[in-house]
Amino acid sequence: MDLHPLNSSCPLTDVIKLQLVEAGLVECLLEVVGQTVDGEREEDIAQLKTASDLMVLLLLGDESMQKLFEGGKGSVFQRVLSWIPSHNHQLQLAGALAIANFARN
Repeated sequence: MDLHPLNSSCPLTDVIKLQLVEAGLVECLLEVVGQTVDGEREEDIAQLKTASDLMVLLLLGDESMQKLFEGGKGSVFQRVLSWIPSHNHQLQLAGALAIANFARN
Protein backbone atom coordinates (compact mmCIF):
# COMPACT_ATOMS: atom_id res chain seq x y z
CA MET A 1 0.00 0.00 0.00
CA ASP A 2 1.51 3.32 -1.05
CA LEU A 3 0.78 5.88 1.67
CA HIS A 4 3.03 8.65 0.43
CA PRO A 5 0.37 10.67 -1.45
CA LEU A 6 -1.48 11.13 1.85
CA ASN A 7 1.66 12.31 3.59
CA SER A 8 2.53 14.90 0.96
CA SER A 9 2.85 18.65 1.22
CA CYS A 10 -0.92 19.05 0.74
CA PRO A 11 -2.34 20.17 4.10
CA LEU A 12 -5.16 18.12 5.59
CA THR A 13 -7.92 20.24 7.08
CA ASP A 14 -9.79 19.10 10.19
CA VAL A 15 -12.79 18.27 7.99
CA ILE A 16 -10.68 16.04 5.74
CA LYS A 17 -9.06 14.38 8.78
CA LEU A 18 -12.49 13.56 10.19
CA GLN A 19 -13.66 12.21 6.83
CA LEU A 20 -10.58 9.99 6.57
CA VAL A 21 -11.20 8.67 10.09
CA GLU A 22 -14.86 8.02 9.31
CA ALA A 23 -13.88 6.27 6.06
CA GLY A 24 -11.78 3.76 8.00
CA LEU A 25 -8.27 4.98 7.20
CA VAL A 26 -7.18 4.50 10.81
CA GLU A 27 -7.96 0.79 10.70
CA CYS A 28 -5.92 0.49 7.50
CA LEU A 29 -3.02 2.35 9.09
CA LEU A 30 -3.15 0.11 12.16
CA GLU A 31 -3.05 -2.91 9.86
CA VAL A 32 0.02 -1.54 8.07
CA VAL A 33 1.70 -0.92 11.43
CA GLY A 34 0.92 -4.47 12.53
CA GLN A 35 2.31 -5.93 9.31
CA THR A 36 5.52 -3.89 9.27
CA VAL A 37 6.47 -3.41 12.92
CA ASP A 38 8.88 -6.34 12.94
CA GLY A 39 10.02 -5.89 9.36
CA GLU A 40 13.66 -5.34 8.63
CA ARG A 41 13.37 -4.44 4.96
CA GLU A 42 13.79 -0.78 4.09
CA GLU A 43 10.31 -0.80 2.54
CA ASP A 44 8.76 -2.10 5.79
CA ILE A 45 10.53 0.54 7.86
CA ALA A 46 9.37 3.30 5.48
CA GLN A 47 5.77 2.05 5.53
CA LEU A 48 5.78 1.83 9.32
CA LYS A 49 7.04 5.40 9.59
CA THR A 50 4.52 6.72 7.08
CA ALA A 51 1.58 4.87 8.66
CA SER A 52 2.44 5.92 12.21
CA ASP A 53 3.13 9.52 11.13
CA LEU A 54 -0.24 9.66 9.34
CA MET A 55 -1.94 8.33 12.46
CA VAL A 56 -0.43 11.16 14.50
CA LEU A 57 -1.43 13.66 11.81
CA LEU A 58 -5.05 12.49 11.89
CA LEU A 59 -5.07 12.99 15.65
CA LEU A 60 -4.25 16.67 15.23
CA GLY A 61 -7.85 17.26 14.15
CA ASP A 62 -10.03 17.99 17.19
CA GLU A 63 -13.09 16.09 15.97
CA SER A 64 -11.16 13.15 14.57
CA MET A 65 -9.19 12.92 17.81
CA GLN A 66 -12.38 12.95 19.91
CA LYS A 67 -13.91 10.25 17.72
CA LEU A 68 -10.87 8.00 18.18
CA PHE A 69 -10.39 8.76 21.89
CA GLU A 70 -13.91 7.69 22.89
CA GLY A 71 -13.48 8.89 26.45
CA GLY A 72 -10.22 6.99 26.90
CA LYS A 73 -11.84 3.68 26.02
CA GLY A 74 -11.37 3.84 22.26
CA SER A 75 -9.54 0.96 20.64
CA VAL A 76 -7.31 3.35 18.71
CA PHE A 77 -6.33 5.15 21.91
CA GLN A 78 -5.55 1.80 23.54
CA ARG A 79 -3.50 0.70 20.51
CA VAL A 80 -1.31 3.80 20.38
CA LEU A 81 -0.90 3.61 24.16
CA SER A 82 0.55 0.13 23.66
CA TRP A 83 3.16 1.58 21.29
CA ILE A 84 4.93 3.40 24.14
CA PRO A 85 6.67 0.28 25.57
CA SER A 86 7.34 -1.11 22.07
CA HIS A 87 10.83 -2.24 21.14
CA ASN A 88 10.47 -0.17 17.96
CA HIS A 89 11.72 3.41 18.31
CA GLN A 90 9.41 4.74 15.56
CA LEU A 91 6.36 3.31 17.33
CA GLN A 92 7.51 4.69 20.68
CA LEU A 93 7.84 8.15 19.19
CA ALA A 94 4.52 7.96 17.32
CA GLY A 95 2.80 6.62 20.44
CA ALA A 96 4.13 9.48 22.56
CA LEU A 97 3.05 12.06 19.98
CA ALA A 98 -0.37 10.45 19.62
CA ILE A 99 -0.92 10.39 23.38
CA ALA A 100 0.15 14.05 23.54
CA ASN A 101 -2.48 14.86 20.91
CA PHE A 102 -5.12 13.07 22.96
CA ALA A 103 -3.96 14.88 26.11
CA ARG A 104 -4.04 18.37 24.62
CA ASN A 105 -7.80 18.34 24.39
